[in-house]
Amino acid sequence: MRQRGMAGLLLVGISVLLTLGMSSCGLLEGNPTVTPIAITATPFPDPIVATETYTPTSPPTVLPPNQPPTVDQLATAQARIPTTTPTFTPTPTDTPGSPEAADFAPIGGAEGGCAIQPAGQIGQVYGSDAEVQSLLGCAQTQSARQVTGAFQQFERGQMLWVEGSPGVIYALFGNGSFSPFDDTWQGEEYSGGSAFGPVRGFGKVWHTNPDVQNALGNAITAETQVGLSVLAFQRGDMISVQGTGQTFILLRAEKRWLQR
Repeated sequence: MRQRGMAGLLLVGISVLLTLGMSSCGLLEGNPTVTPIAITATPFPDPIVATETYTPTSPPTVLPPNQPPTVDQLATAQARIPTTTPTFTPTPTDTPGSPEAADFAPIGGAEGGCAIQPAGQIGQVYGSDAEVQSLLGCAQTQSARQVTGAFQQFERGQMLWVEGSPGVIYALFGNGSFSPFDDTWQGEEYSGGSAFGPVRGFGKVWHTNPDVQNALGNAITAETQVGLSVLAFQRGDMISVQGTGQTFILLRAEKRWLQR
């Protein structure tokens, strides 16, 4: 009996549970109302297509074959060419001087001339002769050195002795050149030549140097002792023969002589 009671309670419990579950799910109610959802389709917009507007330019002028362009066509083409203005920066250059002026310009001294002006007969010749000034340059001292000398005339030139330590013998040739020799005469005797020698120092130079002998020829006057005034310049010497008015200009570098 007890077992039948428990089974009945169990069936009652299961029925209650089923009833509650069906109520919660709405199974015991009437048919549910379904609300339809309306879906409206939105049409896509028309696509945007990018377009480029082309503006045609004037077509180039095509010339017929072998036909030269006109003046207007040349002007139009020239106007299209960009122009630039070239710039030029000059480079300074040295202006070369005159070689003649550079070779014979006075060295030192006052502007436009020489600081030392020679005196005496040499000064008179030098101051009055522009050629002599340009050839010799400036005097090294104002006063000339007074020495003893000797002079002799030959067929084609002259010989001049200037006293010194040692003395100097100049063979002055007729072509305007000269040769200097140290005076080494020690009393030797020389014969030959003409009736006028030469002798002593002139004789030694003349006899021992065939080139001098051939260039000068024979002596035509006797050797004469004279007084000399000697003054040194930048490029040579001036030798004045006292009492005769003769002045010799000797240019050292060129070995050339002049007479005034």
